[in-house]
Amino acid sequence: VNSALTSDGDPTQVHPDKPNLPASFVPNRNSIFITLAHTYAQKIGAHILIGGMCQTDYSGYPDCKREYIDKIIFALNVGSNSDIVMFTPIMYINKAETFELAEISGVLSIVLKYSRTCYNNSDIMNDWGYGCGECLACKLRKKGWDGYNANSRR
Repeated sequence: VNSALTSDGDPTQVHPDKPNLPASFVPNRNSIFITLAHTYAQKIGAHILIGGMCQTDYSGYPDCKREYIDKIIFALNVGSNSDIVMFTPIMYINKAETFELAEISGVLSIVLKYSRTCYNNSDIMNDWGYGCGECLACKLRKKGWDGYNANSRR
C-alpha cells in the first residue's frame, strides 16, 4: 500500500498516487475498521457503533467524512440484512472541543494516556498525550490541546 504510515515515506509530503491527499493517507483503513466493527456488532446483537472520525480538523482523509461513513454503513447493512447505525460524536468538533468533551465526560486522563495520533508512534509523553511533537498529527493535537487550555474552565 502506498502510504507514508505503512512504508518509509514522508508523511509531510503529498501522496504518491493521490496528489490531492497527504502521503499519510492509508487507503481503505476506515473501511476495514468499520467492517470489522459491523461484523462484531452483528455477532453480539448490537445495533449501534460509535466511531472517532472527525472531518473538522483532520488531514484530508476522505474516509473520515460523514458522507463516507453513511454510505459504508448503508452498504454493510444491505449486504448483511442488518439495521446498525454509526454515531460519530466528534465529527463536527475540533481537537480543542474534543478535549473539552473528554473532560466533561470524565475521561480526559484516559484519552491522554491511551489514545495515540503520532505518525511516528512515539513513546514521549507530553501534556497533550503521547507523541513526537514534530509530525503533522502531533502538531494538530498539540494545537487542539493549547486551544482547549486557553478556553478551559478547569
